[in-house]
Amino acid sequence: QPKLIMSLNDPLLGNNSAMHAEKKVFYLNLTILDAKAAVKAKVLNKIQERQAKRHVKAPKFVQKRVANSLASVASAVVKPHKIAEMLGPRLEKLLPYLLREKGITVAVDMVFIEDTYVVWELQVSYDLCLC
Repeated sequence: QPKLIMSLNDPLLGNNSAMHAEKKVFYLNLTILDAKAAVKAKVLNKIQERQAKRHVKAPKFVQKRVANSLASVASAVVKPHKIAEMLGPRLEKLLPYLLREKGITVAVDMVFIEDTYVVWELQVSYDLCLC
């Protein structure tokens, strides 16, 4: 799974709301059904990173038990609507950057968020090249 190196505060991400009234748009919808696996994976990753930095390490079986217990607690506490609230604005900034890497220029605006449902409005900029 590739990691994104660019920060959300990177100036290259810029302002995404460059929508043109005369151009067509389409909508990207996301509903988060279950966030337990994502939260658990994130917690396990954080714990492994911290364990690697420690000078005195616990036995592996203890590390795994503690990590799994903490991940289970975190996944029970963090609800899908919190994930949606966090992802909405982040993806609004990340989508143009990620699509630009694929050669697609888009403007993105988050237009709706309620509970676990997020909607973004996207508008593709077509650059005609007569090469």
